[in-house]
Amino acid sequence: MEIFMRRFDYSFLETSIPANIVSLSTIIADLRARGDFRKLQYADSYEKLRKRAIVESIKGSNAIEGIVTTDDRIRDIVNGANPVTHDEKEISGYKEALNLVHTNYEHMDLNEDTIKALHRMMEEEANPLEAGQYKSHDNMILEYLPDGTRRVRFKPVSSKETLPAMEQLLLAFYDARQNSTISDLLLIPCFMWIFFAYIHIWMGMEDYPGF
Repeated sequence: MEIFMRRFDYSFLETSIPANIVSLSTIIADLRARGDFRKLQYADSYEKLRKRAIVESIKGSNAIEGIVTTDDRIRDIVNGANPVTHDEKEISGYKEALNLVHTNYEHMDLNEDTIKALHRMMEEEANPLEAGQYKSHDNMILEYLPDGTRRVRFKPVSSKETLPAMEQLLLAFYDARQNSTISDLLLIPCFMWIFFAYIHIWMGMEDYPGF
């Protein structure tokens, strides 16, 4: 797996995935096609589900970063309430980016400009100086133990390596995307895992800046 991470090679998705997983991804893709048709029949129901999905995604994703608030307050922010605290500004920015993806995904491509634009949208209220910018110094992800001690969970690529690593990650993704035998439903989460866990191009609440 370490070799795969350094090379950004997705070929294992073509040769090493169990047949039942591949079959399941095909079924999901077929259900999505049917869902696109049913959206036209049950537009109101799908819109309610979309809003609920946004609330749950905001709640879960921000909780990972230690940002926690009530479901009612998240719904208020999703419905347009002005954020007050720093945490609420983080939630509001995430909501704006998520709304854009939900409503405009058909016209968006996965590239550096899109990634930076989404990050800028997410952070411009809470962290305007860092919004849309790659990290300027090295960082590490810490784990906080029950006894109060800390240990390094993992070290992402250095700040100097971030740009070339992103270029290679995207090129590998584009190459794999052209392979009709690799399912998008498997490729996309693999890209996301490497992007967030290995490169970690922005400073976050769990980051420790190493100088």
